[in-house]
Amino acid sequence: MIKSSLLNNITSILQYRGIHSVNNITQIVLIYEYILCYMEMNEGISTRRVFKLSIELMKTFIIDGKYLEMKTIEKELTLVKDFIKKSLDDKELEFSRYEWKSLGIVAKYTRVYKYEWNKEELQELLYDLGILPHVSKIDEKLLTPDQKILLTPFVLNDRKTIRYFPNNQSKSVDVVLTTVVQDSKDCSLEFFLLWWKKLNGKYHILLAEWKKLKSIAAISQSFSVETKIHWELGVFCLQSKLEYDTLRIFKSDLHDLLIKCCKVEISELDRFLAKGLINKREIDNFRKIQDIFVRFTLIEKSRENKIFEYLSKRRSKILNFNL
Repeated sequence: MIKSSLLNNITSILQYRGIHSVNNITQIVLIYEYILCYMEMNEGISTRRVFKLSIELMKTFIIDGKYLEMKTIEKELTLVKDFIKKSLDDKELEFSRYEWKSLGIVAKYTRVYKYEWNKEELQELLYDLGILPHVSKIDEKLLTPDQKILLTPFVLNDRKTIRYFPNNQSKSVDVVLTTVVQDSKDCSLEFFLLWWKKLNGKYHILLAEWKKLKSIAAISQSFSVETKIHWELGVFCLQSKLEYDTLRIFKSDLHDLLIKCCKVEISELDRFLAKGLINKREIDNFRKIQDIFVRFTLIEKSRENKIFEYLSKRRSKILNFNL
């Protein structure tokens, strides 16, 4: 039996979050996480056996049809978005950004450059400048078994993720969705925008639930022996990705491995470019444009505002960054 004090605490938390009845997996997970913390802190009970419930919650998500619904909406979003893009393309509008203020939706055309990099020479330059460990990660795919053993003392984190492979993904979904969208092709652009917004909201709710369940299961004891769990509807696979302390490797006798087996995170170079620690022309010497394409993006205005806020904070951190 769960103690009344625990039940009272759970009830208080749910009410604080505006939840007065438990009717979806997110709420179950909230209760579940609190019980785990309570047992660990107040009861001294190991959570290993309890953690096995996490994989069952993923199964419940699938059995209840939420996984298939999420994947169906994902495909539907793509089809509706393509119709919206085609509608804008046909109008040959002059701008790269369009906003429907009454709907709270923004459409963007962004030019994307695909580069071919001279990675070895770039990495050597960054190494000589002492910047490489700050903008790179060890690529496990480039490590030999012996090198993995050598780098074991430099492991910072073992990031675990779960991938789910269903046995019986519906084959009729694409056909049905295409028919529905085709039947609606004579509707107004506003109709498709509202359709997209409704789908997008529902999709992100389902996706958030699914990610939450996966993150809990990834650190659970469900995969204490095997990295795969088979059941009647598919397979759960545990994938592990090690993160290494590149700065310590750089300062050690294994620094040559950093050049040979690292992957430069180009986005991380922004910090040094922004502060003028690296000249952009120097970086351009190690890349040439391979292709240019235009990416079409649909986004809710509220989400765009959050992205702008995040980028603003990131720029501030970049400018205040010190080696």
